[in-house]
Amino acid sequence: HAAGRLPTAGLGLPPRPMAAALAALPGPGAVIDLPVQRDPARHLRYQTGQLVHERPILFHHVADFLDDGAGRALVLEDSTLRWFVQVSLSGSPPEAPETDALRSLRTKDAFRFVVVHPQGWERRARRDAALAALRDRLGPPMLETSDGRIAWELPDR
Repeated sequence: HAAGRLPTAGLGLPPRPMAAALAALPGPGAVIDLPVQRDPARHLRYQTGQLVHERPILFHHVADFLDDGAGRALVLEDSTLRWFVQVSLSGSPPEAPETDALRSLRTKDAFRFVVVHPQGWERRARRDAALAALRDRLGPPMLETSDGRIAWELPDR
């Protein structure tokens, strides 16, 4: 009998306070993670977070390595979703979408949460612009974790 002598598979994830908090919330709803990460290694952080919260994530639609271009085109056609991509990139921060446009992401596309991560921004000013825009349009965040992640729930009404 070879039990205990052969290697076994396993996956250990580092603590993910935001993902655990999202997992504990009742009801469905997809997550939009900021900043957009097109680099597969950086995108992996969002995918491992998804293993914990088990909610759909947006960036499989805009990550070139996971999409043939059709999903990315659909995202870029929607001005509200396009803002999430553009605010993550260099250049002048775009004007934030109106609250009604953000609300439509929940009612039309089933997105429920926006999570702003502290790492991965090209410039801190971009993260600050995203945070200011989300606070202005959505009010105070619903969750803030000690590791610097901040989340809002998109309004449904």
